[in-house]
Amino acid sequence: MRFLLALVFCLIPIAAHSGVAERGTLTHGGIEREHYLFVPKGVESPALVVALHGMGGNAKNLRFGIGLTKRAAAHGFAVVYPQGLRLQGGSRHWNAGFDYEAVDDVGYLTALINHLANTQGIDSNRVFVLGLSMGGYMAYHMACRGHVPLAGITSVAGRISGRDWKHCPAEERPSLLHIHGVQDHTILYTSMQHWGDTWGGAPSVPVIMSDWAKAIGAAPVHVPPEEGLVQRHYRNEATGAQVRMIALEGFGHDWPSTQNSGYSAVETIVDFFGLSGAESPLN
Repeated sequence: MRFLLALVFCLIPIAAHSGVAERGTLTHGGIEREHYLFVPKGVESPALVVALHGMGGNAKNLRFGIGLTKRAAAHGFAVVYPQGLRLQGGSRHWNAGFDYEAVDDVGYLTALINHLANTQGIDSNRVFVLGLSMGGYMAYHMACRGHVPLAGITSVAGRISGRDWKHCPAEERPSLLHIHGVQDHTILYTSMQHWGDTWGGAPSVPVIMSDWAKAIGAAPVHVPPEEGLVQRHYRNEATGAQVRMIALEGFGHDWPSTQNSGYSAVETIVDFFGLSGAESPLN
C-alpha cells in the first residue's frame, strides 16, 4: 500500500498536463519529414522546445532517452522531436551549414515551428531549440541562420561550426546554454580551429561563450565553485539575456544524466528555459 501511494503521488505532477506524444509528418522541399510531438492538455499557448538528435541518432531514441517529455507533461510545455534525413551512408543527420549536404534543414525546422504555431497554438515568442552533438551544431545554426526568433538554445556535446563562428549576426542571437564534457574526444571542448572541414574552425568552448556574451551585451556573473564542474555565466541585466556554460570534468561525448555523471542536463535545460515553474534567469 505504501508503494502504491508513493506511486500515485509521483504520478500526480506528470498527469497535471498529460497528453500523448504522437507521430506526425510535414512535407518540405518535396520530402515528407517525420517528427514526434507532445502537446500538453489544458495549456493555452504553450512554449515549444525543438529537440534535435545527434548524427547517427534518431528522434524516437532522443524522445525516450533524455526524459524531456516527462518534464513537458509535468510543467505544461510542448516538445517536438524532428527526424533528420539519412546520408547516403545511412546515418541520420542535420545540415548545419556543412559542405557535404544540400538538404535545407533550416527551412524545414522553420516550417515545422510555423506549422505548430498555426495548428497547435504554440507561443511563437517562446520557442527554444536544444540539440545533442550534431543537433547542438544545428541549434547554433538555427540561432545564426534561422528564420524564426528563438528565445533560447542549448547545445549538449555540440558546438558552433567554423562557418557560423565567422558569420553569426549579433542581433539574432538568443540566450545560450552550452553543456559539454571536458574529456569529449569526439566534439572537442578545446579548440577545433585547426580542423579544415566545417565541423571545425571555431575556438574552445569558453572562448565561444565569451564571444556570444559580448554579442548580446552580457557581463560576467560570479558562479560559486562546484566540484567536478567548470562554469561560466554572463547576463545582460537590461534584457535578461544570458550565456551559461557547464563543462563536466572527466566526462566524454554523451548526454549527462544522474545515472552516468550525477548531473542532470535535462533539469538544467528546463530551468534555463524558464519552463519548470522555478525562477528563471530568462524571466
